Amino acid sequence: MSNKNFYPKEESVLNGKYEVVDIRATGGGAIVLLCLEKYTQRRVAVKRFDADTLTKDIEEKAIAETKLNIQSEYLTIAEDYFYDNGFLNTVMPFVEGDTLREVLDAQDIVDDISALHVSLCLTKAAGDLHKKNILSTDIKPENTIIQPNGQAKLIDLACFEHIGPKATVSMGTVPYAPPELLMHNKLDARTDIYTIGVVLSEMTVGSQEFEKVVESWDLNIARGIKPDISFMNNIHPDIKNIVSRAIEPVPSKRYNTAYDLFNELLLLYNTLSGATSKKELRLLCGYGKEVCISQGRTIIGRDMIDSTVLFISDKHFELDFDANNVKIRDIGSTNGTFVNGQKIGRDWVDVSNNDIIQITNLQLELRVSG
Repeated sequence: MSNKNFYPKEESVLNGKYEVVDIRATGGGAIVLLCLEKYTQRRVAVKRFDADTLTKDIEEKAIAETKLNIQSEYLTIAEDYFYDNGFLNTVMPFVEGDTLREVLDAQDIVDDISALHVSLCLTKAAGDLHKKNILSTDIKPENTIIQPNGQAKLIDLACFEHIGPKATVSMGTVPYAPPELLMHNKLDARTDIYTIGVVLSEMTVGSQEFEKVVESWDLNIARGIKPDISFMNNIHPDIKNIVSRAIEPVPSKRYNTAYDLFNELLLLYNTLSGATSKKELRLLCGYGKEVCISQGRTIIGRDMIDSTVLFISDKHFELDFDANNVKIRDIGSTNGTFVNGQKIGRDWVDVSNNDIIQITNLQLELRVSG
């Protein structure tokens, strides 16, 4: 970047409210600034895009990220944008910690339990995106922050895509990008599952060993040939099996949803760490989308399942979920609620794992885990 205004001076103020503290990262056509919000003293990260390389499509997608309105403790999403000296800037909460890439550069290998924990966090992040029909498409060590408490957060959704159509902007990052993204085919939740599998393999074998073998992946991935993971032979066999399934070149052979991958990771994590898990309830809504249901009573309607499907009522049915049981009832929907083919009314009906809830021709699969 030849324009000296691209790199703001320390203590300069952007947009009248963000005081520059430091440049924290560079690369990928942007820099990331640590700033203080003047009136609140809140620390924020400002991503400043290089105008020479910023395309119109990426500019529109970066601005669209600020309007996603997704709440997740596993995601950091841009919340505002502004222009300064002709440069697009997006603003997001500053996350304390190191990127997973910095961790791998420092120690090369992540122990199995920590690697599984990071993968669980990334899977949670992906699942929270998928509920809104959103894909990251670029989950990688550079976009993963490891916080001081060990929890991982996914950052940088400037190239997010939607579940269903082909990518409009994202090309992913080799070797983390799956074949359907590289070949410009339709995307679904399994696109992000592939990237998480690759990240897990790199953490457990170490970045140095990983870099030696992935050079041979590129051509095979483009040809739809499964990457050779024999370099993981000395890794815990269950971790290798999870990676093997997650990075299948054919999406239908991978885990269907982030929820499915999460359960597999959690089971192994609990086994290796001695931890215990609590019950979770989810609705699988098709296209890899899933809705996580909290304990207690939850009203399910169009906005939660799919805001574009008009035959779902605003308030369609209600679930009652406690530590031991799940119940369902219709709450006066227009088109009715069916469980395993039987229409239900306003009286509570017991349901269990793998039961099918049907609204007209839409099927929702109930999953209980833990």
